Amino acid sequence: MHAKHDARKTTANGRATFLARFEAEVDPDGTLPPEERRRRAEHARSAYFTRLALAAVKARRQQRDGGVIALGGEDLQELVEKAAARRMTRGLTAEGGDGSAA
Repeated sequence: MHAKHDARKTTANGRATFLARFEAEVDPDGTLPPEERRRRAEHARSAYFTRLALAAVKARRQQRDGGVIALGGEDLQELVEKAAARRMTRGLTAEGGDGSAA
């Protein structure tokens, strides 16, 4: 299947549904302008993946060290801020996610 079909086309509906989840999360009443809703949804999506990455790191460390590792709110906030700074230095801002204007 993958050799015969474009992966972007076959996963388009799933990706749209996944992003819609974040749009509903940031604007449950649908009162925001579409651009602001999209911008906030992109940030919510980014935060989701940052939390996911943090959980993966914690799990790998715990498995490696055989102990329990817990990060408090300040540690999590610091990790999120560092990730945001890295995105900004790479040009991954709210414009289009890849530095291009949306």
